[in-house]
Amino acid sequence: LAFVLGVKRIRIAGTTVVPIALADALDGRDTRDYHQRVEPSIQGGRKIARLILSKLGLVDEIGGFDAALASAQELAGLSANQPVRLKRYPARPDGLEALQALLGVSVEGVESAAALNRLIRSPQAQALLRAQSRLEAEEASLTAPQEAPR
Repeated sequence: LAFVLGVKRIRIAGTTVVPIALADALDGRDTRDYHQRVEPSIQGGRKIARLILSKLGLVDEIGGFDAALASAQELAGLSANQPVRLKRYPARPDGLEALQALLGVSVEGVESAAALNRLIRSPQAQALLRAQSRLEAEEASLTAPQEAPR
């Protein structure tokens, strides 16, 4: 009774407080419950998640992938042994798209950087860079002729 009265007094702006007593998840029916009371575990987390989802009305049944697939087949009017094709949404990114997401650069940027890297490693570019270093050591500079404005 104290728990219910205490939870009713909790007010958080923009949030609905859903009273779920830990005792509801750790109901003593599972002999491993004592372990969950002492140390959080995956099983204890699943029990709490089931309680929260059911109290919020977001699930009507708890099950794994196979149960979800069977339920979807039933809702679609398909027989249980009828083959289904699953489509991943959103689609899995290819290698360059995954790199783009990871590094925050565009595919074009990655391709441009790779092309620039190939150019810089060319023997001609390496010769120019060595010549520029020698000139800088002699306090001279290497500049390209400027074109006349058009």
